[in-house]
Amino acid sequence: MVISARFASICPRCSTMIEPGSPVNWERGSHAEHVECPTIAAVEETDYVDGCQHCTQQARPITVRPGTFTVVGIQHTRRTFRIAKPREIARRDGRMFVKLLTGSSNETDYTYVGFVTPDHARFIWSRDISSSVRASVTGTALDFLLYADDESRRDAGRTYALESGNCYVCGRLLTVPSSIDAGIGPVCEGRQ
Repeated sequence: MVISARFASICPRCSTMIEPGSPVNWERGSHAEHVECPTIAAVEETDYVDGCQHCTQQARPITVRPGTFTVVGIQHTRRTFRIAKPREIARRDGRMFVKLLTGSSNETDYTYVGFVTPDHARFIWSRDISSSVRASVTGTALDFLLYADDESRRDAGRTYALESGNCYVCGRLLTVPSSIDAGIGPVCEGRQ
């Protein structure tokens, strides 16, 4: 049924903020959704990629592969993301989870920020991530990573590997100098 939102929340379809008072579809036991998602409408009307206000190309699928990547911004800000397939067999439908490094340990201090849809058409933000974080350097870095070409993504992987000493695909410690320079071990490189 269509009602007016009583509280601010995040739409699970488009991952944008639902403002109090705006019309939403709601059923008991489910999350409120926009009657018409503004992000989806913007993609259809302007050919913008979901989440990227600066892109004027046709919407294209996300081509990212699992791994750990560090994106370095213009002002040398660093954001490290881990992209992985779900471990549970029941959820292996093609989606990939995205986590952001939020602590000092590059092994355990990752916070879930969202997932890439199974058809790789778009990224869905977690409800726990505020709209200010989405619009910040973190959101911009994630947009770059998800929609970048393979060479740019490899550079982000190499940056992570040089800083951590681990393979950006599997996370294992790199010991051979040529592997450290490449950011990827020989087994993972053979799979690419």
